[in-house]
Amino acid sequence: MIVMDFAFYCEESCYVEGKIQVNNLRFVYNNGDTVLVDPFQYIWPTTDVPNDKIQIPSDFVLSQNYPNPFNPSTKIGYNLSTNSFVTLKVYDILGREIETLVNEEKSIGNYEVEFNASNLPSGTYFYRIAAGDFIETKKMILVK
Repeated sequence: MIVMDFAFYCEESCYVEGKIQVNNLRFVYNNGDTVLVDPFQYIWPTTDVPNDKIQIPSDFVLSQNYPNPFNPSTKIGYNLSTNSFVTLKVYDILGREIETLVNEEKSIGNYEVEFNASNLPSGTYFYRIAAGDFIETKKMILVK
């Protein structure tokens, strides 16, 4: 059993504390040998983190891919202001789905995914994000 507790308190700075408790931790090696680790608990010391070091998105954002035009790969960034199920898909100019880049639950934060189009012809492509009620589409250009 692994138990993790953390606390974050933010005003002018953030108060961070955390605890990990581990019981019944066992490592199994490829040859079948096992090592049992004695139960332990680790408590992080109190830490003050200035607010300017914490970047929690306040809005949903789908960024323009970079570079654009690109060859053969590009990066697509997005920000989530709440925990959401996210789908990020790429479509061709005719609206056919080319690839699903993200299709999972994500927590609040800033993300970046790489799209590799080495097997695709030059042309205009679209990428679309859906996260909760947020839906946005942007255009990107592949030049070979």
